[in-house]
Amino acid sequence: ALTDMGEYKKAFESYSKLLEKYNDPEILVNRAILATAHLKDHKLAIKDFEKVYTSDFASFSKATQSLFAVHYASALQHSKQYTRAEEMFRIALEQSPTKQVVLGFMKNTYNQSQRWKKFIGFLKDQTVRDPGEATYFAMIGEVQIQELQKFEDAVSSYADAIAIEPNRSDFYTNLGLAFYRQGDIE
Repeated sequence: ALTDMGEYKKAFESYSKLLEKYNDPEILVNRAILATAHLKDHKLAIKDFEKVYTSDFASFSKATQSLFAVHYASALQHSKQYTRAEEMFRIALEQSPTKQVVLGFMKNTYNQSQRWKKFIGFLKDQTVRDPGEATYFAMIGEVQIQELQKFEDAVSSYADAIAIEPNRSDFYTNLGLAFYRQGDIE
């Protein structure tokens, strides 16, 4: 309720008081997410995330592991611990039942640091690790259109996505957008 009202410091204090009474990893994770997302205290968030990662992470469901890892990766990225952030992003993708959600979160994180070429490099690496996953190619195309204005490259990325998942209408829509932005409207 406090976070819904924008009372982030009070919410943080409440989590901290709860942690004094209960050794609950969920409370620690919530405090870490609050610290990194709203208070921009990435050092504290990383400390909390690391504590949970080394003790309780394996007991989480895959979906919870994915959610945890993507937030942990975000804190690491903001602290310029890029290699470790990429490791956590990979874990988030491996554990996630819906890669599109993780990729959207990753895009927002990379947007804050404007590290688009690194993001595309990460995604291209993922296409090798998980070659049957079209959403990597689609996200590459999205970044190429929206952030880098590399429309010809985006056409190629969406064509690769369509080759893997030819029934995804959103891929065709974005391919059309890439052609349009490229000036090819025929």
